[in-house]
Amino acid sequence: MKIFIFIIFIQINCFALELKGVSVKGITTSGTTLLRTNYYVSNDGDNNADGLTEETPWQTLSKLSTVFPGTVINLDGSSTFREVLPVVGGRDLNYPTIYQSYGIGKAKILGSLDKSLVSDWTETSTNIWNCGNFYHDIGNIIFNNEASFGVKKQDEDELLQQGDFWYDVEHFPGYNHIKLYSVGYPATVYSHIELAQYVYTIEAKPYTVFNGLDVRYCGAIAFSGSSNSILRNCDFSFIGGCDQDETYGVRFGNAVQFWGEISNCLVENCTVTNSYDAAMCYESLTATTVDGLVFQNNTISKNEYSFEFWNHSDDGTQKNITFTNNICSDAGESWGHNQRWNESTGCHIRFGTSPGMVDNVSITHNIFSGATESNIRFAKTSDISKLIFDYNSYGADDMMCVEETNTIYETLLEWQTVSGQDLNSVVIN
Repeated sequence: MKIFIFIIFIQINCFALELKGVSVKGITTSGTTLLRTNYYVSNDGDNNADGLTEETPWQTLSKLSTVFPGTVINLDGSSTFREVLPVVGGRDLNYPTIYQSYGIGKAKILGSLDKSLVSDWTETSTNIWNCGNFYHDIGNIIFNNEASFGVKKQDEDELLQQGDFWYDVEHFPGYNHIKLYSVGYPATVYSHIELAQYVYTIEAKPYTVFNGLDVRYCGAIAFSGSSNSILRNCDFSFIGGCDQDETYGVRFGNAVQFWGEISNCLVENCTVTNSYDAAMCYESLTATTVDGLVFQNNTISKNEYSFEFWNHSDDGTQKNITFTNNICSDAGESWGHNQRWNESTGCHIRFGTSPGMVDNVSITHNIFSGATESNIRFAKTSDISKLIFDYNSYGADDMMCVEETNTIYETLLEWQTVSGQDLNSVVIN
């Protein structure tokens, strides 16, 4: 009886998050992993094994689609998986489903295809090489383990320089292909070639925790959040670039995205670099309620936006959203900035049109350094009063701009005067 009471005590007392004075009901993993089934997955595993120990792991992520809610999934930190992660929601706050790395390093989950063989490419005309067949759009090509990247074009006739590529969507799914400009066989010019596909690599479900994963080369959305989900200690790099709706008009791609009806979520201690659009964001087109979304202690660099926020609905309600203690650098310096099909807007904080109720959305205690356009960007002047800015440190860039009037406030003092915001913030070198 004493042991039973002790276990219940642990479970009840480990699921409240106190975050810098912001109370968010949520989930943690402390004290729970020993009470539930653990599964293991490794490149050296066998799908015919039981998957219950480090010595008998499964081999592929596809096996995880059958696990019960509330289990603990352990991915070998030295393994690389080229699959979308099948996510099973947890039972409740006390029994989330946990996805984490074990051993040395962080398990890599890639949303890309390796096309590094000579046989992968066929020359169709001078310096134009064909590769296929694909079911999904290709948003980016990563060469030589991130040493360089491709430049996506809207038309085949634009393939004029080394690394230019174009995705052909005119065929039936499974027969689509890309064409790449390369002087010489691509697989001999480049030692390694990754094609980032149109996939959502991780789609969270309620009551899930993701800890210590390395997600790369996803052409769409790397992590799509859900209510009552936690993302911590994860790395994201070279995300996005796919054609959003196959009209050759807008490319997209966020690393960590929350969309629609969301509550009680935490993102902390993550690193994000080289996203086509936002490193982290909340977005929605419909009347939704958001209550309790915290981004803290993250390191964000070389993304078009460090943090993006908008909801186009007049009836939407977004409250208790916190972006705090993050280090954000070099907004607009990502691989995609100079090849965007729409406007380049490299900035740290991008606040889009949000006509609904916005309450207690705060941007505080962050470091913002280096931006190609501005530190902060608002869609409309009327939106300025909807956010709380304070105790931030800014680089000596244009401070803030408003898209509606094309107004630029160059200095922190101008921004403070017009907005009444950031009164305890400073400019740093």
